[in-house]
Amino acid sequence: KKKQEPRVGNHQGNDEYAQEVVGEKSFRQNLVKIIKISKAERKGEIFTKAYLMQEPNNEFDPQAISVQIEGLKVGYISSAETSQFHEIFNEHKLDALQVKARIGWDTNNPEPLIGVQLDISWED
Repeated sequence: KKKQEPRVGNHQGNDEYAQEVVGEKSFRQNLVKIIKISKAERKGEIFTKAYLMQEPNNEFDPQAISVQIEGLKVGYISSAETSQFHEIFNEHKLDALQVKARIGWDTNNPEPLIGVQLDISWED
């Protein structure tokens, strides 16, 4: 039996990048790697695409939704905000949701904090 292709949805945001990602500090090495791959050390920001993935086997939170860029985990959606994402996953039977992402950092700081924001807009 052929392995099924994962079902990936695509979310068009509104270019406001208002959705914060949490826990980036734990995945700093991955973020540094992505910045180096992109040769963007001096730029201070990268616009790219991220994939949101459900983590039903997450030992701390079976509702967890991780954020991956270039195949590397960079953080999570805050647990207070996962339910609306689960609705999209369930409604469309998705394995992943592709969204636009911004990675930002202070170029004047040799060890900057690196933040990730996602371009997600919820229709009222």
